[in-house]
Amino acid sequence: MVAAALVTGIVVGGTACAGRPADAATHTSPAAAAVHAQHVARLDSIAARVDALAALTDPAAPVASPEALRRAFAESRAAFKRAEALLELDTPGVADALNGPALPEIDEEDGETEPRPPEGFQALEALLWPEASGDRAALHLEATRIRAHLVRARQVTQASLYDDRTVWDAVRQELARLATLAVAGFDSPAARRELPEMAAALDGLRGLLQAYRGPAAVARLDSALAATWAAIDTSRAPDEADKLGWLVHHALPAARLLPAAREAARVGVPDDRRVWRAASPTPYDAGAFAASAYARVPVDGATPERIALGEALFADPALSGDGSRACASCHVPALAFTDGLARSRALPGITGVLRNAPTLINSGLQAAQFADARAASLEDQVFNVVHDAREMRGSLDGAAARYAADAATAGRFAQAFRGTPDTVPSATGIRRALAAYLRSLEGLDAPFDRYVRGDTAALDAAARRGANLYLGKAKCGTCHFLPLTNGTVPPAFAKAELEVIGVPATPVWRGARVDEDEGKGARTRRALHRFAFKTPTIRNADRTAPYMHNGVYRTLDEVIRFYDVGGGAGLGIALDHQTLPPDRLELTSAERRDLVAFIRALSDTTPMRRPLPVAMRRPLPVAMR
Repeated sequence: MVAAALVTGIVVGGTACAGRPADAATHTSPAAAAVHAQHVARLDSIAARVDALAALTDPAAPVASPEALRRAFAESRAAFKRAEALLELDTPGVADALNGPALPEIDEEDGETEPRPPEGFQALEALLWPEASGDRAALHLEATRIRAHLVRARQVTQASLYDDRTVWDAVRQELARLATLAVAGFDSPAARRELPEMAAALDGLRGLLQAYRGPAAVARLDSALAATWAAIDTSRAPDEADKLGWLVHHALPAARLLPAAREAARVGVPDDRRVWRAASPTPYDAGAFAASAYARVPVDGATPERIALGEALFADPALSGDGSRACASCHVPALAFTDGLARSRALPGITGVLRNAPTLINSGLQAAQFADARAASLEDQVFNVVHDAREMRGSLDGAAARYAADAATAGRFAQAFRGTPDTVPSATGIRRALAAYLRSLEGLDAPFDRYVRGDTAALDAAARRGANLYLGKAKCGTCHFLPLTNGTVPPAFAKAELEVIGVPATPVWRGARVDEDEGKGARTRRALHRFAFKTPTIRNADRTAPYMHNGVYRTLDEVIRFYDVGGGAGLGIALDHQTLPPDRLELTSAERRDLVAFIRALSDTTPMRRPLPVAMRRPLPVAMR
């Protein structure tokens, strides 16, 4: 469970979610201008510290001690963290190059075909922890690469104009980054310096808001951020910290003061289309997400009529080629929309399906679909499943023609899509209706959700201990990001991470062999993608056994044991590109039980309790009987 390098990028609403609002940088204010000057100065501060680090690593200079190198690194990264908020919002590509995971990457969005070697702070960190490398040339190369990226960032920033919305949006997103990624140690996997780096980031945020001092609501926000900073005990080891308590009692309450402070400062909310709604102060709050932002094309709203039509289509076997199965045949509502099988059943006469049916609860809240991330939207997923020869062997055009011939069904399409081009049954209408229904299967009111929203009785002691393990020693939160617990990276929620963890073919604990399914690699034929799978959600996992894409494990304790031994590497599977660290977690049996208690507290079965309608009744054509 570590920051993975295999990434699927998703562009939402026509602009990259991680970037600034499309109409920012059109004007400025004295406060925004002051922030801009401050950010340029902070970039210079990072550069000065990186220069000092580069001097220590210069092969021509006297040999520096490991302690001196680590101290110089820590000072450089702390300076980066103080500037991170605006770096991530204003120059996200540079920020990723500066602080991306220390793993090779292929950026398919940019047309890359060969992996790029890791670079930036995390690559440098991996050379300094747990043991300092004696390869001074490698250390110096990484330091000079970081310096080059800082030059680029300064050039872009110097030419930019900021408006107030840009600044406040940067604060909002950085607070979310702290409450999702940083608190789990996402970008400090080797040094485990997340606590002091979180403190540095909060210090940076308070500096950004200095220019907006005056209104009482802004002062209250600043005081809350100061308290949040003070609550980070940097003297403790990160695995000993009460990270859940920090989230619930400090970080999230402070973030919830943002709307009032922004309003008092007379700063508007960005109006671009986002998965995490721009007006929501934290991604942990009720109603924080707009799954429709992942739609293939902008949608005009998932109306109750459209959702009901999609629900009926979900239960209708007429979508399959021989009329023998519906979507609900393999995604059974009572089983959290899974089928409970290790590998789903294929149609008769077809070689079996390699994977099992994943839960559809919260399936609308991920930036890619299918275990190999081959579809960018639910609309695309619907097309793939209906036409897949092993799954439904159907035709959306053929189904649309049959629906058009049935007056009652045609009437439902007309009602659901009134005012759009899809009033007559069509393949596009079927895809949109099914996608609307799937996006309605949102379950984000679990005991954990209620706890972080203020219901302190919602989690028992075991679940609270499990939450801290999840964010600490067990390292779950570095891949299964809270609050959604899938691999869609906050706070932009614009890309889906894939991991190579070495899933075994059989449930043995020694001498295992990797499962034959190569995941994304089977599709791209690239070595880096072999055995790479999208990080799934952990929500409702107590209802979705068996586990892994091939159903190799029957219990949650087995899954945790797999990660505890270092994934496939700990079972004897040799993959030179496993993204999961091979180190043992050394979890006790009590800690494994606490983790299971927390995972159970992530379950919200509301979508399971909504009954599916009886499939639409119509005479089937003779060819389908």
